[in-house]
Amino acid sequence: MVLDSQTHEPLRGASVLVPVVGDQPRVFTTGDDGHFSIAPKYEYGMIFLMGDYFPPSSKLTVKRDGYETATVELWKQHTNFVEVVLSPVTK
Repeated sequence: MVLDSQTHEPLRGASVLVPVVGDQPRVFTTGDDGHFSIAPKYEYGMIFLMGDYFPPSSKLTVKRDGYETATVELWKQHTNFVEVVLSPVTK
């Protein structure tokens, strides 16, 4: 889930970049409720789950226009729920 740091409201349309070993990151977008989910990837007749995307330690990058980019450190033992709080860009 992605939230605004000041209002604690969900942020729609934030991009969540998931690293993929040896490839460009996959991008997922938050919905109206600020939630995102990382869907399995189907390739060559096989299903790749979240643990197949990144090595034992990796980072998600979360971006949205008007907000500072956030990075979330992930570990293979990480829970299935991640809350990311983005701060508005100050002028």
